[in-house]
Amino acid sequence: LLWFLFEIIDSAVGLPIGNYTSQYFSNFYLTWFDRWIKQEMGIAHYFRYMDDMVFLARDKPSLHKLLSVIKTYLKIELKLELKPNYQIFKVADRGINFGGYVIFPEYVLMRPTIKDNFCKAVYRNAPQQTINSYLGWAKWANTYNLLSKLTLYENLQRPKPRTLSIR
Repeated sequence: LLWFLFEIIDSAVGLPIGNYTSQYFSNFYLTWFDRWIKQEMGIAHYFRYMDDMVFLARDKPSLHKLLSVIKTYLKIELKLELKPNYQIFKVADRGINFGGYVIFPEYVLMRPTIKDNFCKAVYRNAPQQTINSYLGWAKWANTYNLLSKLTLYENLQRPKPRTLSIR
């Protein structure tokens, strides 16, 4: 098993995207980082999915200071580096694009690319399984207007309209 795992690790620079072991390795390796952030640093508002992380704080200087400490910890303790595309911004201005959604303080929207693909699937009369998959995304966001428009569009444009419903 160890030989097999090393073969997977050595087959690419970093962990291969899409490989099931990448999910396991990411969670296993970053568990120590998660504990350090929560317990030692006392960061209450921290979210991570694989290698995507979100930190929330009251002001930008706090986040810049935290970023510096995180870079040092990752480099020394885990031999990792942050990608240079990190961002520090006010959430209220543009929301957090994370996990397929854009999250604002008062509401949640579907990520624009997912919403566009959903609309195209409805327009092209995709199989019901595809529509249901997008409805699964939609039920966790503020999509009442979107679903209303898609249902209206279907009823006006198609000979056999479907009803979009979230269960």
